Amino acid sequence: MSNIPQTFVSTSTYFILRDPEIFLEPTKFIPERWLLCPEELQRLQPYLVPASKGTLGCLGQNTNSEWMKIIIGTLLRIFDLGLHETTEKNVEMTRDNFIRQTDRGMYLVQVKVLEQYATRFRSGFAWAPSTWLSLK
Repeated sequence: MSNIPQTFVSTSTYFILRDPEIFLEPTKFIPERWLLCPEELQRLQPYLVPASKGTLGCLGQNTNSEWMKIIIGTLLRIFDLGLHETTEKNVEMTRDNFIRQTDRGMYLVQVKVLEQYATRFRSGFAWAPSTWLSLK
């Protein structure tokens, strides 16, 4: 047993998700890449690692995923949103410290409300957009 090297091997999620041998055109936004036949989806499943995998993976990723669906679904049901002072540079990875990072101060995606579909939430709460979330 003492002859077995004790070497830890790891890779950054960035490099897995941007490997052109796994994902065709990995830097392009192509959500249809996941609309595949079940066999092909099964082949890609091990490479979808946004919050790690295995026994040491993020415990809260399933809860987070459900909360994000609820929040984003609610916002999209109530508002028509558009990008505000946001470019591709705001999300482009330029450095890697085990997690993807943009240039300092650039990781910022802002949206503005283009139209408000509903004015009241189920609880009776009235939405009051902030100054940068102004209605057109």
